[in-house]
Parts: sequence; structure tokens; C-alpha cells
Amino acid sequence: MCNYRYRIRLFVLVVLVAFPLAAFPANAAYAQPQPEQRQLILTVTVPLYVDCTNVPDTEAAREQLARHRLCNYGVPANSVTPDSIVRGDCGSLSLDVFNSGGGILQWKAEITSTAGPFIYASYSGDWLNIDNGRSGGVVRDTGLTFTSDWLDIIPISTGAGWVWAKITVAQSTLWYGVICRNNGPVASSARVE
Repeated sequence: MCNYRYRIRLFVLVVLVAFPLAAFPANAAYAQPQPEQRQLILTVTVPLYVDCTNVPDTEAAREQLARHRLCNYGVPANSVTPDSIVRGDCGSLSLDVFNSGGGILQWKAEITSTAGPFIYASYSGDWLNIDNGRSGGVVRDTGLTFTSDWLDIIPISTGAGWVWAKITVAQSTLWYGVICRNNGPVASSARVE
């Protein structure tokens, strides 16, 4: 029991040092572990933003941006608009990791779009087993697709121990050529048995 509490305290310390609380959005979800699982799961979802510096010069792109009121398209002239931050104008990125047993971590990443279907999406991240020191990178993409929601689930052999996982870079290319990117990392952790 004492060893379990020590590991939780160590994990919380690592989380606080490695990822300042300011980096987590207010909608971070903390799932309660089931008694039989004996694990702590942290899930963070971040919004995706339209890259307004890379808008294709096509009628379809202008039409869709105006329809969704992105990158100042479709905003009536002489109207007052906030010039601060537009939150999540393109979709979201999330990561969940779970214990699958046998030293296997279940990695579950998701990219969604709220500005129309995308034809390609990709992300890269990494994981670290705090107990055994093993680590690895994860680079994934959809290939050519046409969807508004990509759920990517893969097993990763991490060995037993506390595993911290994160996605640092993600993007999707909307069907009309606009690129959406994440504005920060997403992270999750679980105890792998």
C-alpha cells in the first residue's frame, strides 16, 4: 500500500514538472480508475486551428472558409470582430492510453474536424515507461481518406510500469486544401501490468 502511494506521488510530481498546468485546457478530463484496474488515466484534448497563412487560392477553399467563417472569410465588411484568439475553429486532437495487460499499452488517438471532411491526417508523439526506462516514438497517418473523424488505436509493447504518452504535432488537410494544426501537446498516462 505504501509503495502504491509513493508511485502515485511520484507520478503526480512528474506530471507537474514535465507539463505545467497552464498547458492543459480547462476541459481536461480525469477518469476515475476502476478498483480492479488500479490505474490513473489522464486525458487532455486540444483544439485544432486553421492555418490561415496557407489558404489555397481556389474557389472551393474561399467558399468553405466563408461558410465556416474562418480566416476572416464570410465576415461582413465594417463588422466588429474580436481579434484575440479563436478557439477550436477546425476540430480537436485527443489521446487516451490504457492497460491491455501483458506489458501492452493500448494507444488511442483521435483527430476530428468541424470544418468539413479531411483527406489526410497525421500525428507524431512518443511514450516513456517511467518504471523500466523504455521509450519509443509514434508516427501515424491516415493515407488518403475522406472523413471528419479519425480514431487510431494501436497496441504498443512498453513493458510493465507507469507509461506517460504524448502527441506533440498533429495536422489534417481538409478536402478543400486548408490545413488544420494542433496548438499544443496532448498527453495521457496509464499503469501497464
